[in-house]
Amino acid sequence: MKVTRLISIAVVLLLSFSMVASAAQQDLESRVKELAKLAETGKSAVVPGEPMLGLVMAALDHVGWLNIYKGVLMGTAQYRNGLTTFSGQNSAEIQMAEVEDLITKGAKAVILNPVDSAALSAAVVKANQAGVPVITLDRSVTGGKVAAMVESDNRECGRLSVRLMAKAVGNKKVKVLVLQGDLATSAGLERHEGFMEEVKKYPNLQVVSVLPAYWKPEVANAATMDAFQANPDIGAIYLPSDNLYTETVLAALKQLGKLYPVGDPKHVVIVGVDGGPNICDAIRSGYADGSASQDLHGMGKTAVELALKAIKGEKIADPIHRIPPTAITKENVNDPNLWANVKF
Repeated sequence: MKVTRLISIAVVLLLSFSMVASAAQQDLESRVKELAKLAETGKSAVVPGEPMLGLVMAALDHVGWLNIYKGVLMGTAQYRNGLTTFSGQNSAEIQMAEVEDLITKGAKAVILNPVDSAALSAAVVKANQAGVPVITLDRSVTGGKVAAMVESDNRECGRLSVRLMAKAVGNKKVKVLVLQGDLATSAGLERHEGFMEEVKKYPNLQVVSVLPAYWKPEVANAATMDAFQANPDIGAIYLPSDNLYTETVLAALKQLGKLYPVGDPKHVVIVGVDGGPNICDAIRSGYADGSASQDLHGMGKTAVELALKAIKGEKIADPIHRIPPTAITKENVNDPNLWANVKF
């Protein structure tokens, strides 16, 4: 009787904890959307608390940025600090003004996701002069002193993409289209360099076209069309951001009459970096082959943790904090631990 009663109590407690956790998760996701919407209008979005951190995102206009933002808010909820957030709306000038505003308002540390690695160095220098530690997130800067940098291991993302492409291609010799991001950003440059270094190990992967797309989906679409006009027999494409490029590249292939599923001899192999919902859906449906997935939530939470350490003057053992990618293929695309499978 006592055992039955104890089991019943335990079940009630577990259900209560589950309901609280579920409600907290729903509240967080609702709060993320609310704050992101406000920040993207150019206004500051504030989570009360101390110490107050500042977050300046490059933008909040696509799923990748939103999930990094969600990770920062998850870290804020965990550590109970305050947070004032801005979106730079893809403008270095706006980001510069936002960093200056945070310094003026007394932010104890700034987490910066720079639009342009060189241009935002001046903002870091101003923070240095004010004694405000800076953590860069997802991209680095070329000047000033940062307390830490948190990013995906972008070179390894590029290298892993090559290995996924090689696995999908097999022993066939194929011509490869390499799309680029914006090489003015550290992420764009390092992903490209990692891919180009690794692809040299696979003589059957022949790079015939390297075209810039500047993180712009419409430019990736046009570049794909241009590449196939010059080389109609391209057999594989590398996307340095599948969050941004998957839909428009697939649309280009469809327009060109080149969109065939995996297993068809005419299939064009597609691999990317990000592990976003778009490429996961394309992998499930058989029109893409793999992705080097980032840990976007982990990046955001880590940035908060390191910012709080910097405020306290604690030594940061690993100031360049690179998070390795995870390979996504058809075998694990439904893994609930992948960030793209977290409902948001």
